[in-house]
Amino acid sequence: MRDTDGMPNAAALDGGYAFRRPEQNANRSILWNQQRCSELLLEKGLQLMDEQQLILQWADLLSALEEGSPSVDASPAQMAEDLPVHLVPAVNQRLQVIGSSFQVPGREAVAAGNSK
Repeated sequence: MRDTDGMPNAAALDGGYAFRRPEQNANRSILWNQQRCSELLLEKGLQLMDEQQLILQWADLLSALEEGSPSVDASPAQMAEDLPVHLVPAVNQRLQVIGSSFQVPGREAVAAGNSK
């Protein structure tokens, strides 16, 4: 459904899986049809990830990033920006359980930090 540049291919656009808005403002000019794409992925055999597994994976990733690695250029805070808001409390709880000192700030704290 994407070309080599990551943009929707002709089949995605023609099939109604993606829509290109007339204005070209960075990454916001492409919209994907969630329902159509979900149906297609399920037809192709993709299965939904269990939310608990997702929480464990996010906590493991953020903990590993906190420990650091010379080959990884992202900070846990940078990666946490992509964490779905509804998972923040559960991921923070899991981070505490595994002994990580990193905590994902609530979205209110992130927004306040960006306005300074």
